Amino acid sequence: AFCVHFRLKMTTKREKSPFFYGIMISMKTVRELALEALYKIEKGQAYSNLLLNEYLNSNGLNDADKRLFSQLVYGVVARKMTLQWMLKPYVKGRMKPMVRLALQMAVYQIVYLDKIPRHAIVDEAVKITKKADGNYSSKFVNAVLRNFEQRPIEDAPIEVKYSMPRWLVDLIINQLGYGDGMECLESLLVQSKANARVTIDRDEAIAILEEEGYENVLPSLISPVGITTPKGVLAKSKLFHEGTLTIQDESSQIVAQVMQLEPHHQVLDACAAPGGKTMHIATYLNETGKVHALDIHEHKINLIKDNAIRQHLTDRVETHLLDARKAETIFDEEQFDRILVDAPCSGLGLMRRKPDIKYAKTEEEIEHLPAIQLEILEKVCKLVRKGGIITYSTCTMNEAENAEVVNAFIEAHEGEFALAEITPITPNLERASQNAMIEIYPHYFNSDGFFIANIKRL
Repeated sequence: AFCVHFRLKMTTKREKSPFFYGIMISMKTVRELALEALYKIEKGQAYSNLLLNEYLNSNGLNDADKRLFSQLVYGVVARKMTLQWMLKPYVKGRMKPMVRLALQMAVYQIVYLDKIPRHAIVDEAVKITKKADGNYSSKFVNAVLRNFEQRPIEDAPIEVKYSMPRWLVDLIINQLGYGDGMECLESLLVQSKANARVTIDRDEAIAILEEEGYENVLPSLISPVGITTPKGVLAKSKLFHEGTLTIQDESSQIVAQVMQLEPHHQVLDACAAPGGKTMHIATYLNETGKVHALDIHEHKINLIKDNAIRQHLTDRVETHLLDARKAETIFDEEQFDRILVDAPCSGLGLMRRKPDIKYAKTEEEIEHLPAIQLEILEKVCKLVRKGGIITYSTCTMNEAENAEVVNAFIEAHEGEFALAEITPITPNLERASQNAMIEIYPHYFNSDGFFIANIKRL
């Protein structure tokens, strides 16, 4: 209402001012913003989760609009191959990206969002296409959507049904078996919930969040210090700004909790950014303990520093702009009680939270990762004291980057390093305990896929 009133009061000269232009930009509809975001994701200008947060924090959307925006962006990206298959009978030849994305967004709403009337979906799709690409394209979109009839998804190939490249479908089913693999694929189409770790009493934290208006805040099933909620931006909470709540997936929270940390420990976090695990490690330390966090990018080092300031942990965190494979150049042999190698990986465990990953990765691209992961272990292993522990973790479901890397390292260092048993920190985690390692698949707890192993220096 303010924007409309403001425009009526403006002179022609003022209408052309940058201030007025900024106001008009803010009047974009939710679907216009979603189409814009989808275009940027497709062009590789940003990861879906990062772009989503940017849009949610900068466009003045109310809670209902934020939920619809998130549904549209995540839904279209997560089901891209399915939506293309559904549209195929109605479209011949290539389409401009904006037109194709507008059609996919409309079909996603028709098929998967039953609370929005079809005529409203079609009308809005036509409007935003006209704005984005002109009258001809809007007529084309109108014609396609007026004739569109949903195809039975049961008729689609498995890779289309789950909108997943076939090599990834095969990888998951080969590792889990058909039944468990299908359950995993199904779970990856469910939008992520919001997760956080708290450093105050968890029940107290939940009560404070509920007073702020957050709904359905629940204790994590697998992390004693974790909370979850199906909706809401926890980074805007009072607890976040006070530094007693930090955004971190449930699976990621387990890492520090199984490292057997003691207050005086000297710890190396070899691949630290953005610092979630670094800060969690620091909460176990006192004034005599220290965690040294490494990363190769200065902006990520700054992110770690910012996290340490917000969480009041600067006295226990020291950052270093350094490749983990060169750690031996500044640290002494046997300097650390614990080392965390949260290794660079394919990130396949994050496909629910970052659905664009599954289209960006290729089988050939991830084949070289185990060599890099092993190299990092080789370079840091002499820095842990005898009797100390190296914790190896990844956010992927690819066994070649997980158990196979750990087993290869131990085999190469027989008699010097051995696998150390990990005791599940909650009863639910027993499901994920395999061969003294923790292997979490997304469908186990509706969390990220994750792998953790403890390697002890003998």
